[in-house]
Amino acid sequence: MKRILSSWWKSAAAVIGLCALVFVLLWEGKSKLKQGQPPDAPSPLWKPEQKGPVENQGKERRLALGQEARKANPVFNQADARTHETFPPGLTSLSVEERTRRVTERRELLQQAQKQSANDLLGRLGGTWGADGDSEERTALMTAFMEALQVSKEQSDEAAYEQLSAGLRDAGLPFAAKSNIASVLGSVQTPQSIQLLLDEYQETTDERLRGLLLKQIARTGDVRWGERSHEELSPALETAWRSAKDDPRLAEAIAVGLAKVGAPSGVSLLVGELITSARFLEGMSDLKEPSSRAAAAALDKVRNPNAISVLTTGLLSPDASTLQMYVCGTSLAAMGSVDATRTLLQWAATASDQETIWAERWFGKMRDTASFELVENVLHRPDEFAFTSKAVRVHVARSLQNR
Repeated sequence: MKRILSSWWKSAAAVIGLCALVFVLLWEGKSKLKQGQPPDAPSPLWKPEQKGPVENQGKERRLALGQEARKANPVFNQADARTHETFPPGLTSLSVEERTRRVTERRELLQQAQKQSANDLLGRLGGTWGADGDSEERTALMTAFMEALQVSKEQSDEAAYEQLSAGLRDAGLPFAAKSNIASVLGSVQTPQSIQLLLDEYQETTDERLRGLLLKQIARTGDVRWGERSHEELSPALETAWRSAKDDPRLAEAIAVGLAKVGAPSGVSLLVGELITSARFLEGMSDLKEPSSRAAAAALDKVRNPNAISVLTTGLLSPDASTLQMYVCGTSLAAMGSVDATRTLLQWAATASDQETIWAERWFGKMRDTASFELVENVLHRPDEFAFTSKAVRVHVARSLQNR
């Protein structure tokens, strides 16, 4: 009997302990909700209120710049994949209170740094290029410095660029420091920073540094804010393109940058390079010029909606060559945009049976919801939208299987 009672009490104790644990967890989740946090929110920065469009642009710019600053600072290459915030190693394992305190300190550091000019910030950064230093402070300084260069038009900014250039040319500066400087220039993405990267590439004879500069040039167009591509970066690349034809690596980096920025003038330059080099569609399989090979590979990276007009002209113009049509149609198909798909449908309506393979390739790349809905809507209105070629229509319809 004693054994039975002992076993019963042990079971009851286990059940009571389990109930207590559930109650604590529920109470903790309720407490977090009262504080304005979702129960599982890994970041104390979660806020339910909606931001206005102007405030969103500023937040978007700071978020992009903060991420770029951490890329430039090797200490911050570890990220918490659960949140949009990037924390230093070990921060995510801290308590909510400690994490909040750390984030508040970071905010205060950034706010203080944002009150200084680009030149003053560079003076504070200069002594830490090659050292770990204070990671929190360096990241705040880098974020504020890049933001200052992007939004400020002060004369002192030119002095900041000159100092960055001098750092890259300083024979006594460690390579790690030059790597940080180049990363900052690649993250800033202003016309001046892009031009400086191009100039330093031509100036230096250090192959390691040249490779690093090429990597940063190819990043042009990666950093976006205000929900738009920054076409003001294209002219420097377009000018450099003309002198890059004898340098395959530089041609590749510039072509990628031109495509990602996607300014109509830059995209026209890439399309024109292919048309001049290949002349006929058959020549696309045997491109001999490094610049034409770079252009062909880069045109798949065009995403700027403003480039659609140039590509549409190349695809639909009655004067366009077969090669031009193919190049422009292929670039449109890679965009993943409903406006690009609308242009492809215009082409498909009058395409011949001989162009069926193009329809298969181009519509087979379709991936965005709006494009699938557009194609489905067109196919359901045969009286309003007719296809000259039944074979082309079949391949357009098959694209819906990829949804």
